[in-house]
Amino acid sequence: AGLLREAVVGFVLEGVLPAARAVDCDVSDTVVAELALFFCTFDIWPQIGGPDADWLRTRSELLLGRAAARPDEVTKVVLYLAAIGRAGDASAERTARRAISARGARLLAGAGAQGGEGALGPEDVVRLLDAMSRLELRDVALVQAMCSRCLLQARTLSVSSTLRVASSLASLRVRQERLLLELAENLVVKHRRALGRADLEVALRAWCSLRVPHAGLLAAAEERLEAAAGGGSGGGGGGR
Repeated sequence: AGLLREAVVGFVLEGVLPAARAVDCDVSDTVVAELALFFCTFDIWPQIGGPDADWLRTRSELLLGRAAARPDEVTKVVLYLAAIGRAGDASAERTARRAISARGARLLAGAGAQGGEGALGPEDVVRLLDAMSRLELRDVALVQAMCSRCLLQARTLSVSSTLRVASSLASLRVRQERLLLELAENLVVKHRRALGRADLEVALRAWCSLRVPHAGLLAAAEERLEAAAGGGSGGGGGGR
């Protein structure tokens, strides 16, 4: 899996991205948004350098300047600009902040969505929360509106998205007890077997910092610790 990931990342960094920059006028906003999301998903945006980084930032900013931009594509480039903004790109940070402040409420209300295509989905809301967290943009009213949307889909989110929502809320210091309890239930009921030690550490840190204890999460963490201790001691009851 590690070798495959390296190969894919190398192919996009060394092949797809330079090729897209070379034919700039033929590259659609959809391609720009997917490239931005790819680099955030794999957390490899720091590896983009020189002209390629400038091109992707510029095209992301241009996408946000279009009033008719698809909502789902907006969330993808906002997250990318928030990531590079937090790393010190002042222009990207300003653009991401303006986009969230100006468009956030409209996006949540469904403004600009054409039918089903491009409409704001649960993963898009997760990305907006993630971007606000990276930017330390604590707009409580907007965060609460996003939480209301997340609550509707809390039991359908992946482990990664569930943890990102909780971590974003913890970072922004916004306590949404009902949502956090639903997210915790999602983790322990639907994803319990898939939770690794790192996942549980992130979860416990977020839930504890917001003072929303959940017995199921604590039990899952205890199980993981017991399994690790049993495997390490060479005793009989541990491994599965």
